[in-house]
Amino acid sequence: MASLKPFREVDSFKQKLLVPSEYDSIQDAVDAARDGDTILVDQSHALESFMVHNKDLIIRGVPQEGGELPLIGQYVDTDLSQGVSVYRSTLVIEGFRFANIRSSQGALDVDHSEVHVRNCEFIGNAAVSGGSRAAQGGAISFNSPAKRNKSTVTGCRFESNSAKWGGKGGAIYVQSGWLDIEECEFALNEADEGGAVCYAGGQGTLADCYFNGNGAWKGGGLRMLGATSLQLVSCEFIGNRADFGGGLHAGNVVRRITGSRYTISPPATQSCTLRSCTFRFNTAWGEGGGAYLVQGGHYMFQCEFESNEASWSGPALFIEDAYVRSTTRLHATTMCQNFATYSTSQIMGDYVDEGANCISQLCGEMCENRLDLNGDGYIDWTDWSICYNAMITLLHTTGSNECLWGDACEGDVNDDGVIDRLDWTLIQGHIYGH
Repeated sequence: MASLKPFREVDSFKQKLLVPSEYDSIQDAVDAARDGDTILVDQSHALESFMVHNKDLIIRGVPQEGGELPLIGQYVDTDLSQGVSVYRSTLVIEGFRFANIRSSQGALDVDHSEVHVRNCEFIGNAAVSGGSRAAQGGAISFNSPAKRNKSTVTGCRFESNSAKWGGKGGAIYVQSGWLDIEECEFALNEADEGGAVCYAGGQGTLADCYFNGNGAWKGGGLRMLGATSLQLVSCEFIGNRADFGGGLHAGNVVRRITGSRYTISPPATQSCTLRSCTFRFNTAWGEGGGAYLVQGGHYMFQCEFESNEASWSGPALFIEDAYVRSTTRLHATTMCQNFATYSTSQIMGDYVDEGANCISQLCGEMCENRLDLNGDGYIDWTDWSICYNAMITLLHTTGSNECLWGDACEGDVNDDGVIDRLDWTLIQGHIYGH
């Protein structure tokens, strides 16, 4: 099997081919180009799809007046059934708008290739089922099992793309290989699994990405289905929705009934690491308003979960089967003011507390140090008793549960000036949640 050609820097490229002044279409320029050439596209009207097979090229769009990018696709919603196909190639594609393409292979189909997609827009594209192929990747469908070739998507915007009716990855679908996604925005994309992005295999890093208003059955923003490992750094998940995992759904299980209980397989080999990520206002109609983690060695560091909702449980985080296989670790992570209809706990499921976490029903300064009234490093029924007894003592001595002006008022854990039921139920909720 032939290996992919190594990517070369821009300075080593030999020629520049111009569209439309020298070639009528991108496809004509691609056919004429040699490895190492750059194709510059300076064209305002809509461009047809094209194929890049066994080439090593840069294809760059020249912004039009007003900053509008050259368009690949259609200005209006049509039935254009062919996107851009890249096969056994190394390609940089930069500065294009992909719009209103309906294809079973996504607006940009990458197969056994190394690609670097930069500063592009993907608007209103849809993956549709075709033959034996399910809908995968409304904007980009990626399958490149050669592990030594890292592909990237950088500085792109994905809006209103879809892969419905059993589809995966409304905007991006990764079947295999290594794909890093950086500084991208995902808004209003939809799929059955992974409203914006679905990693069904492979691995990669998502850094400085913004997920807003995406929707799915599992993983409103992001679905890690079969990938071996994902790294999420400084990503924001705001206002996404799903049945399970409003912002994120990571991990997969295969249930097998054994007597009165089930077991899961295959072995836990998946891991999702989140650093400095934010989850706010995401919704799960089932479980896991912010995130749903299952089976694997997942880790969160300095993440924030606030004002997420779940209809059932785990409004901030739901951890499934943790007691069987998973080891989910939390460190310096804040989870506060998340709401579930049938649970008062911010987290549902077992996890390893690595310290400096703040898990509370209220945000702001309402962290563990405010609930640890005796300062022993634990939040337990001793702290609850201190709070409750402080309330009773205040009532007996002053006839009111209001803190005296100038006094520290030890049991007022939410700092509202009174010691009441809200204070000791906050401690109680934390105890039950752990």
